[in-house]
Formats: sequence, structure tokens, C-alpha cells
Amino acid sequence: MLHSVRTDFTGNNGLGKSLIADLLQLIFVPLRDEWKPGTEGLDKEERKIETIPLERDWISHAYCFLNIEKAKGKFLTIGVYIPRTSRVPVRPFIIQQGEDFENKKILLKPFEQILTSSDFIAENLHIYDLIELKRNFYKKYQIHLKDFYQREQVNEYFDLLFKNHILPIDLTKETNLKSFAKVLQSFSKAKTLKITDSKSLQNFLFEDDEDIKTTFDNQKETLNQHIKNFHRADQEIKTLEEKQKKLSQLKTTHYNYIKAKESYLSKNAHLLSKKSDDALKA
Repeated sequence: MLHSVRTDFTGNNGLGKSLIADLLQLIFVPLRDEWKPGTEGLDKEERKIETIPLERDWISHAYCFLNIEKAKGKFLTIGVYIPRTSRVPVRPFIIQQGEDFENKKILLKPFEQILTSSDFIAENLHIYDLIELKRNFYKKYQIHLKDFYQREQVNEYFDLLFKNHILPIDLTKETNLKSFAKVLQSFSKAKTLKITDSKSLQNFLFEDDEDIKTTFDNQKETLNQHIKNFHRADQEIKTLEEKQKKLSQLKTTHYNYIKAKESYLSKNAHLLSKKSDDALKA
């Protein structure tokens, strides 16, 4: 079960923590040319999609899936068919109660059954192929599975994930897809991340993607320039406010001076007038 806020996976090296992240990446980005493992496989070589299923003569494929709780006790299931050969494409799938996957105005219909690994395996331990799986799900639970084959159909899968609020980002847009894949890949890497070291964070996030790192550096420089401009403007504002304060004080002083001068001249005029009147009477 994944918590709605945060789920941590802990354990010693080699227990499969990164594999969980790799499988989640494969469910949401089921494209060979975009998928990249977080760590190497057990033989220290780069993990490949076709090496994920167990190497057994009777295993030709595997499945990975997630039950998505859309409402209390109501689920959709998304997942991916993983072949043991690179000649067969990875095929994402969605399982819902409704059978209409084409009408974009209609949301997918959740069902009440939580699917488990046993639903993908026959009693004789045979792992169902996709055709058998579709038949079994409908016969057992009256639910419908649709898999997506070519790239155009995978875009339909992305569209359904977005419009049914399973993903908050539209992966039919190439830039969104690459960025989202990079984020998933970055956080499945078995690297030491020093969050107080900006260089460590950059290497962790961008690794060998020079385009993203260049964009990051350019944006960082732009941001630094904005910060400098802000501090410069802030200082100019403070200087202007100080000048305005002094000018206001000077205006008040000048006003008081004019008033005092008017009062003095008025009193002096009255005094001279009185002296003049006294002199005339004498």
C-alpha cells in the first residue's frame, strides 16, 4: 500500500528498492527509449527491461500493476506487460469496469475488487498472456482490460491517465514525458545525495543530461540576476524613501518658518501702527 502523502522503502543494498522505482517508472513511462534503470542489475551490468522477469524456461513475460483507489472501495488498475525479449514491445494496460476506452468524454469506471498477483496466474502457475488475462478478468469479475501496443496507442494510455486524474501531467506532450521520466529516474538512483551541496543535487537530478543542466544553469544565472536587480532596486527604494522623509521634514520646517515669519511681520505691523497712532494723538 502506498500512502497518499509519502511512502519510504528501506533496506540493505540488493534487496530491490531501486527495482520498485524502476517498475513504477515502467508503468508510467512504458517506452524502451525513455526508460532508464536507477541502478545496475545483480551482475553489475545495466538493468534491461527484458531481464526483469525471472529467467525460467516456463516464464516468457511478467506483469507489474498498481491498484488506484479512485473513491472509497472503488479501484482502477494500471500496469504493464513485460516481455523477456527485446523483440516484443512493453505494453501498458488499464483495467476498468466499463468497456468503453475510446470515448474521451466518459471517465473510466472503477470496480470494487482489489486485484492481486494471483489474478494474473492460473492454477497450474501458468502466467496468463494478455488474451487469456482479458478473458479471465471478464469471466471472474466482469471487468475489462485494454492494452496499448504502438506509440500512438501509448499516447492514448497517457491521455487516459491524465484525463482520469491518475497523473497530474499530460505525457502526450514530448517535453512533459521526458521531464517526468527524468524525475522518476533521478529518484531511483542509488546515489548519495547531499542536500546541502548544490553540486551534489545537480549531479543527482541531471546526471548526464547536458541539455537539462544547461537550461538549469541558464535559469540559475537569470534568477541570480533578478536577485541582484531586486537588491539594487530595494536599496534605491530605501534611498528614495529616506530622501522623501527628509524632504517632508524640510517642507514642514519651511512651513513653520513661513508661519512664524507671517506672525512676526503681522505683530510688527500692528506695533508700528500703534506707535504711529500714538504719535499723531500727541
